[in-house]
Amino acid sequence: MPWYPRLRELRAEAYMGVGNTIHAISDIKSMTKLTTDNTVGFHKLALLHYQLGESEEALMEIRECLKLDPEHKDCYPFYKTLKKVAKFQAAAQEAQNTQDWDECVASANKILKNEPTIQRVRFHGFDKLCHCQIQGGFDLKDARKSCSDALNIIEEPRIYCDRADAYLNDEMYDEVSFNHMSI
Repeated sequence: MPWYPRLRELRAEAYMGVGNTIHAISDIKSMTKLTTDNTVGFHKLALLHYQLGESEEALMEIRECLKLDPEHKDCYPFYKTLKKVAKFQAAAQEAQNTQDWDECVASANKILKNEPTIQRVRFHGFDKLCHCQIQGGFDLKDARKSCSDALNIIEEPRIYCDRADAYLNDEMYDEVSFNHMSI
């Protein structure tokens, strides 16, 4: 019964229960297509994408909810937060691409200020801070802390490299080799 929305919803809940967010998103997305005016489904999709750190995808889903009900009690407040965070993420990426390190750091800090809890979204803020602080010649101690904060959320190899660069630029050679041994 692949066209029965309730079964899709139950399976999505089961996927969420075992931590398989990607499959849950897939089932909820199918469910929203099978039912009309499914604001709850679009809200769930937006939340799941946001928990994965995918603010642009979350923004698209929350807009679908708002198309159905422009003043939805859950979607509208979440939309305002999402819009800010997505804007700051895009600004940080654009600043990094144009090598505007001051703007990159400022936008990354705004991401962190506007999202105090969702770790994968905060990862993007710390990641940008790490890279842009190093490239912009900011305080290397702050850059290393930003790199470590990002690595505490997701162990990304390029961030290890950025953190090693921060140690090298500060002539802390022993710390570089010690930190690479823990990879």
